[in-house]
Amino acid sequence: MDWKHVDIPIREGEALVVLASIKWLMDLDTWLAFVEINCKQVVDALKCNSGDFFEFGSIISQCKVLLCMVPNFQVSFVRRQAILEAHALARASRNYACLTSFCIIPYCIVGNIINETS
Repeated sequence: MDWKHVDIPIREGEALVVLASIKWLMDLDTWLAFVEINCKQVVDALKCNSGDFFEFGSIISQCKVLLCMVPNFQVSFVRRQAILEAHALARASRNYACLTSFCIIPYCIVGNIINETS
């Protein structure tokens, strides 16, 4: 397979990811889903009725059509810091064979939490 490098604006790339995610979840016959993304422009565009007729607006329109078909899907904004902490915790949880409640803060996210509180 030949790969091509294409420069597209970040918000268009993020919108394409949301569109692909919604399609994938629909293909899995998922009836409830929460899609979290760290691009506020995409989430704001999905929640308002602006008239963007360019590529970004076209992608957002496709997302809106699909989201109307599955009302139990929700796209929400999360800060990048929250995503990093969730990924760190998920990587750490692979070391445990059973469900674990952390009574102490796992070392893998201590730095993120300290940065967040300062």
